[in-house]
Amino acid sequence: MAKLDRKMPYDNAKREGESWEAFNDREKSLLKALTDRSARVDPKGDDLTGAVVQFQVADGYAVYVVSKTSPLTLRHVPYGDTYQANEATIRGVNKDTVRKELRWRLSFEKMGDSNKDFYASLKVGQTVHYHNSFGAWVRCTVVRGESVHSEGVEQNVLKPVALVGDWRSFDLPRRNADGSVTLGYHAESVVEGKVMTPHESCVWESGKMGSRHADPTGLAPISLEVPAMSKEEEENAALWRRVDRLRAICNDRADDPRMILEAVRQAVA
Repeated sequence: MAKLDRKMPYDNAKREGESWEAFNDREKSLLKALTDRSARVDPKGDDLTGAVVQFQVADGYAVYVVSKTSPLTLRHVPYGDTYQANEATIRGVNKDTVRKELRWRLSFEKMGDSNKDFYASLKVGQTVHYHNSFGAWVRCTVVRGESVHSEGVEQNVLKPVALVGDWRSFDLPRRNADGSVTLGYHAESVVEGKVMTPHESCVWESGKMGSRHADPTGLAPISLEVPAMSKEEEENAALWRRVDRLRAICNDRADDPRMILEAVRQAVA
């Protein structure tokens, strides 16, 4: 059973003249120093001092550090949202709880290292396939670029070039009633060349997807072209655009209803 250390040595106060951006960056650096130290604590060792323990609270986490191993004592870290766990939750923590969290974090970091190794092993120009879901694949070319997870760091990333497999109609480009075209998220990624770095377990060429999926490498690309409108469809689209304009006028926040009605009259005319 853990005790709560009520000392507050962690300075989380915003300094005079310090910008909020600088304050947030300083907090991130302080928290990183704590997590880096925690990563050096041996889960099998007798000394657990410095180990970071987190408890989910609302939309974030309450962060604590082991300040003493015997008796097991946790000290609150008032960074970020400064959430705190219930004292009953703290009392329920034991050394096995701390060791389990340390092992989980080590496992998570190794998984991240494996992902980095996978991307490093890819060759620029190589074709790979990202599995979105239910047999829907994004064919990609390996290029050099910036990972969304590592800002400012250049590495191998995946550039979508085609959709292949069993994509549902609402995921593909479609024409709206007013004549405009909605591409869909992944089709837009192909058209605009938005690079991505999904986890290796979702990439066929990683060899970690098992036999539950069919090989996508021979699948033909799905056309992302939207058929041109017929004359009748163009006429209907023009009418729908007028309807949308009238809706916008009626939803205007003008205080005088006469102004709205006059605007509608002019638009109809």
